[in-house]
This record gives sequence, structure tokens and C-alpha cells, in this order.
Amino acid sequence: MTKEVTSRHQRNRLRTRGQIQSAIYQLLQEKSYTEMSIQDIVDQADVGRGTFYLHFKDKDEAVWSLIEKGLKETDFLAHQAFEQDPSTVTFEKAIQNIFHHVEQNKRFYEIMLGDKGNAAITLRVQDWLAKDIEKEASILNIPALITGVPLPVAAQYISGAITRLAIWWLMTPNQYGAVEMAEFTYRAFTYGVHWQ
Repeated sequence: MTKEVTSRHQRNRLRTRGQIQSAIYQLLQEKSYTEMSIQDIVDQADVGRGTFYLHFKDKDEAVWSLIEKGLKETDFLAHQAFEQDPSTVTFEKAIQNIFHHVEQNKRFYEIMLGDKGNAAITLRVQDWLAKDIEKEASILNIPALITGVPLPVAAQYISGAITRLAIWWLMTPNQYGAVEMAEFTYRAFTYGVHWQ
């Protein structure tokens, strides 16, 4: 009986947390990050302020939970593909997955990573990507992603470049799709910059 009560309680918690995250996502389609208040969130989610604070300490944490959820889902899908056919998982495909995720949530990331967003959230995205890159390199037993560059430095470089390119892609009128952006990014990493 205790297990049933616990699992029901956990389901209710997850459901409420999901309502709050959905409310944030919907609000960010209409408002900038700075314009959105906790009161807006609780009104949209149809929960009380106290309920909000049971789940999140502040707006930043609530928004980050939504972003992290999306990043984890993208990572999970990549792992599923790897388990089905390890030969299909490449660095280029990983970059493509990131750009597809951004494209599928374009308005959300335009607001969060753009000039109406929050610099701390952008840094958290970069840090999450860097840690994920390090983790994946370790799982695949890749000691160095860039010859002569320690893995943590390479992971920061790659995550920074991907994040910055995603921001440019979202904020600058262009005709490129997710596949093209991933291909450009992959080429830049593979062939480097030629100054001469």
C-alpha cells in the first residue's frame, strides 16, 4: 500500500511539474523571458504560487528544467539510435540532432538564447552540452576530440561553437535548415579555419 501511495504521489508531482513546464513553454511563445513572471506561470498552469515553489526555487530553475528536459530527450533519442545501429552514430549526426531539436523548438530558443533571453540560461546550455560531449567521448572511449587538446577544453570549444551558431541561425534571417547547419558546423570542426 505504501508503494502505491508513493507512486501516486510521484505521478501527481510529475503531472504538476509538467503543467508548470507546459505553461512556461506556452508563455514563451507570447512573451520574452524577462516579461514572463511567476504569476504569469502559475496563472497559465492553473496552480498556486506555493505549488510552484514546491517544485522550483525560482523562474530560472523552472525554465532550465524545461530546457534540460528537451536536451535529455534529444540525448535519449541519440542513444536509442546508437543501440539499434552503432554505425549510424557519428559526430555529424550528433550535431544534426542538436540542430533538429533547436529547429523543432525554434520560437522557444529564439527567446531563450536570443537578446530577450537570459545569459545565465545560455551558459547553462553550453555547460550541459560540454558535459554531455565529455560523457559521450568517455563512453565511446575517445581520449581526444581534437588532437593535442584536453577533452574538457575541446568539449567547451565544441559546445560554445554549436551554441553560438544556433543563436546566429535563429536570430539572423537565412535559408539554412537544421541539416545544412549541422553540415556547416561539422565541416568547420573537421577542416578548421584557413587564414592563408
